[in-house]
Amino acid sequence: MSDETNQYYIFSATHTQKHEDFLTWWGPNHCGYTWYKERMGVYSEKEANKIASTCQDNYAIPKYLVDQHFVMSRDCDRVVYGIPAITSILKIFGFKANRKARNYGAYIFPLKTTASK
Repeated sequence: MSDETNQYYIFSATHTQKHEDFLTWWGPNHCGYTWYKERMGVYSEKEANKIASTCQDNYAIPKYLVDQHFVMSRDCDRVVYGIPAITSILKIFGFKANRKARNYGAYIFPLKTTASK
């Protein structure tokens, strides 16, 4: 995948919990979930849209858009980069948070329309 405009990350609203500081993303090759950039999977547009259309509460977000919002953090003794789970970032990606929801289960929902779902 050389054309970055056709690359996507998969955002998992289901696996992003209310108490977490970062949004949760799919790992590479459909394996696992992560908060950190170094562990995130990059998918083609076709594959990302297929995942988003068949897996509930998972959304294809363009890589170029996500890459603009990483912030540095620390995990034990190493520096990591993640996407903050804050309202302003969610809105940029086309989502809103129900902060009154319980801690467990999805609390992030798409705005009225999202281009990626």
